Amino acid sequence: MMQIHKFPVETPPSFDKIANTLPEGFCLFDIETTGLSPGRSYLYLIGMLKKECGSWQLTQWFCESPLDEKHAIGSFADALPEASCLIHFNGRSFDLPYLKHKCVYYGIADFLSLIPELDLYSVLRPYRSLLSVSSMKQQDLEQLAGSPRTDDKSGKELIGVYREYLRTADNRFLEMLLRHNREDVAGMAWILPLLTLDRLFQGEFKVLDMTKQEKTVTLSLQTDHPLPVSFSCSQSGFCLSVRADSLTLSAERFDGTLKYFFPDYRNYYYLPDEDTAVHKSIGRYVERGHRIQATQKNCYQKKSGSYVLLPPGYACSLPVFGQNHRMEPSWCLYDDFSEISDFKSYAHAALQYVRTGKQEASKKWTDI
Repeated sequence: MMQIHKFPVETPPSFDKIANTLPEGFCLFDIETTGLSPGRSYLYLIGMLKKECGSWQLTQWFCESPLDEKHAIGSFADALPEASCLIHFNGRSFDLPYLKHKCVYYGIADFLSLIPELDLYSVLRPYRSLLSVSSMKQQDLEQLAGSPRTDDKSGKELIGVYREYLRTADNRFLEMLLRHNREDVAGMAWILPLLTLDRLFQGEFKVLDMTKQEKTVTLSLQTDHPLPVSFSCSQSGFCLSVRADSLTLSAERFDGTLKYFFPDYRNYYYLPDEDTAVHKSIGRYVERGHRIQATQKNCYQKKSGSYVLLPPGYACSLPVFGQNHRMEPSWCLYDDFSEISDFKSYAHAALQYVRTGKQEASKKWTDI
């Protein structure tokens, strides 16, 4: 007969803060099976963490035999009608397709396709270099988050434990199985605050102010929820610094002379004596010996000033300057830049660029 176990779960403060930003009724879940192939293995345990009556409760459906598999899936489905989002770790690769295959086999309606889902692994994988973890396994991220996990067995090792339980009905084996699943599900609660990292790079931030320093221009950013990790990373003139009490994005500043290149060079003359280009409507008054047809490389006018570095690919609405016609790197005048009322699009482009850069400081989990 299938067993149902319930445990209260104490979540970290950082989880409670991020939970308030997620769809009401969301839950975390994980499954345990006797193999990877749903056609040649059995599901023996489902764990789900959900808020009930103001506190977080873990429900576990445990199969005392393979005959309980259908009942466990059906009971899990019955507990989900009000759930607005299923959160899992790498469930798109295993948990969800495994359960859907079993639903087809047992003739159970596909309830999983009706509920939005969020895969923590898929969301956080692009930030592996920032997090400096040895791998993107769940237990590595839990360790970063300071999870008090005690179970050290793998899902593969537990297959033998489940078989021993089926043979002996020894509750010591049952406790090992329940604890592993319980800590898998509870561990996701420790990882969940890292979603704020993804939100930052997706553009969920505000630019508070801009300061001009000796060699940089620094933008102070603010997110709705503090980031749970501290780190610094940089890439070709840009640096992002994340601390418990500050979030800054710095861009290189250049004082000197750069060139503005006219795109329609065929309509310009280049004046070698003055090292500048002029439109033909004006250049026709210059003696022929002092003008030549402009090319992409010399169709420019020089300007001296203080410049701010632009991230590659940024669609700047301001005049853009460079050292050559390739415009790599490209710059805009600081005085023009400071007149922009909204720096967010610039900061967003810079964050996307710096994300893949070199990490300068070891990651550190902060108490938020």
